[in-house]
Amino acid sequence: MPEYQITLLARPGRAGEVIDAVDDLGFSGLSPFIIVNETPYVLDVLEAAMDQVEDLAKTEARTELTSLDLDIRTGEILATAATPEEVAAVRVAVASSEEPILARRVVVEQGAVSNLQ
Repeated sequence: MPEYQITLLARPGRAGEVIDAVDDLGFSGLSPFIIVNETPYVLDVLEAAMDQVEDLAKTEARTELTSLDLDIRTGEILATAATPEEVAAVRVAVASSEEPILARRVVVEQGAVSNLQ
């Protein structure tokens, strides 16, 4: 018996569809080892939320973010700006957005882009 577990994410109410899809692909033997977590934080929703944060930074805070990332497991977006003033401006822009940002939380911190080699 395998000593592993496979965790997959699905939109709310769609866990059964994911298990059925695994079975349809011929992997029905894996079904006992699959756990499906239903989460509203799916990639396309969070990518749209990232775009919102980036647009707010540019238009409302008048700053370019140094990085923008997401954690699909938690539904959080992490944005960084270069200076404390820019961080504060982005936080205000996000907090005062008229459109809801479809992420659990937006974290804005100070950080710079680095070249990794």
